[in-house]
Amino acid sequence: MEHISKPNLDWSNLKTIIAYQERVAIGVKKLESLKNDLVNETNAEKCKLLTTKLFNELSSLMLNSVSKVKNEFECLKRKRKRKIGELKFKSWWDKNFQELYYNVVLTYIRYRDSGFSADYKSKYKEAKKMFRNKKRLNIKLKRNKKLEMLNKLFKLNKNEFWTKVKLLQRKRHKINIKIDDLKIEYEKLFTVSNNILGRKSNDKLEKLEDFMEVNKNKRYDYVLETKVLKDIVNRLPNGKSSGFNDVNYEMIKYSNSEAIIEMIRIVYEKMIKFQVVPYLFNVSVIKPLVKDSKKLSNDINNLRPVSISDPFANIYEAILLREIESEYKDNNKQFGFKSFSSCSHAIFTLKQSIIKSECDKRRLYVAAIDASKAFDKVRRELLWCKLVEIKIKPLIISGLMNYYSCSNMLVSNNNQFSSIFKTTVGVKQGGVISPKLFSIYIDDLIKDIEKFKHGVNFGKVKADIVAYADDILLISQTKAGLREQLDYVSQYGLENDIKFNRGGTI
Repeated sequence: MEHISKPNLDWSNLKTIIAYQERVAIGVKKLESLKNDLVNETNAEKCKLLTTKLFNELSSLMLNSVSKVKNEFECLKRKRKRKIGELKFKSWWDKNFQELYYNVVLTYIRYRDSGFSADYKSKYKEAKKMFRNKKRLNIKLKRNKKLEMLNKLFKLNKNEFWTKVKLLQRKRHKINIKIDDLKIEYEKLFTVSNNILGRKSNDKLEKLEDFMEVNKNKRYDYVLETKVLKDIVNRLPNGKSSGFNDVNYEMIKYSNSEAIIEMIRIVYEKMIKFQVVPYLFNVSVIKPLVKDSKKLSNDINNLRPVSISDPFANIYEAILLREIESEYKDNNKQFGFKSFSSCSHAIFTLKQSIIKSECDKRRLYVAAIDASKAFDKVRRELLWCKLVEIKIKPLIISGLMNYYSCSNMLVSNNNQFSSIFKTTVGVKQGGVISPKLFSIYIDDLIKDIEKFKHGVNFGKVKADIVAYADDILLISQTKAGLREQLDYVSQYGLENDIKFNRGGTI
């Protein structure tokens, strides 16, 4: 099946961006009345309908503007079409090659006119041989030039380099698995929990019910500042895949429209105020990718499901993330997915623990713990409980709960799409706020391990646990201490529905 290209533009071309902005500016004026209706609406159900309609109209406007600009620029290219008698449009075809081609034609005519004599036959074969050899050489040289170009791009322009690499990667392994079979597998992954909860967790769920009862149908006093939204939009990365509605980050960012920023600001503000989520707002597209190219591509265990979120949904997550970050700071021993922190800091902590133990002439025992599909199996009800416990604003918790209650997915493979299914477990793959939510989910594990007297002491600081997202290291200077830590982690898994792999724990 042929590759279906989604509407897109060359966003590195200034003329293209200006033409796109002009198209958007004309179309956005027609949406003013719809925006005003949403501003004045105070009914939650009608707000949901209006926010859905406004997002749909904005998406259509951007996609139509891209299509029209693309067609305009393609028309300009067609005007430079090759005229009769000019060289062929082949990257490996040059003037010398043209002469060889004429020679092949000429020798064939002579060979034909001679009544296909043996003498002219050998001359014709020799001409064809020279033609083919030159063709192969030119194609090889052209390929080498592409490699040189990629090498130069990597040094000079990383964004352009990765754009070229993505184009080359389109010729990847074809996955010959029925779309319905993929859907059954991934629906199970994102809807079935580990089901290993203990009694303490059930007590926590009762507290959540109390929170939900108090905040049911509550209208919050919330204002989203324009400068906050502008900052989020300006920071959107380039070159990411488009989501369910085919809109990508560049279409939003390069529209450079104050009117569009104001419209989506009003939508997000209404969503949080009235606890509503537009229809089909939170739909992710799952694309299976082959893990190991040396293994069979039709083995579902050799596939990695990659989830692509909608840009408007990711912007909403970024807004909620900023609100959470203003109230909650990650534990210092959690090094994953936060500013001014990286994997190298986690490695540095472990190295210093080893050096310190050697200086103290003591042994060091370390356990690397592997959680099975940790992000995908987060128990959402427990996550909401933990957000309540750390006293995150109720409007943010309600916003997340409503957002995740409408979390849907569909599978895409070989230009085929499955039906949409609802997800009930896990934090969203590729979601902007997902790493922060998972960090909160296991924060109490880090705090509880810190209560033990095991680890390596650096004055008032103790290195006893190192976390990088869902990867966890336990550190102790005694076997008994490490065993006690491992026993607690096992018990914590039961209470929080986290399944730790014994085979993956070292």
